[in-house]
Amino acid sequence: MDRPEYPKTVTLKSKRTVVLRQLQSSDEEKLSRFFTGLPPECTEFLKEDVRSREVARRFINQRDPDRVWAILAQRRGSRGG
Repeated sequence: MDRPEYPKTVTLKSKRTVVLRQLQSSDEEKLSRFFTGLPPECTEFLKEDVRSREVARRFINQRDPDRVWAILAQRRGSRGG
């Protein structure tokens, strides 16, 4: 199977433009802030408490692009989301 090329700019149905790219080590803080901002009802059925900073850190450190591609959608022009 061919791997798609990233980063890739796409336009959503809402007409908002986002950039899809692979998750990087430098995204740990942003990922942690995203998870922390989720309401409890969005995370109650997940295996791990993603609102924990340690879970975000582990997710970043254990990513394996040969097995799973973690793709981040970032608003176009956004630096820290």
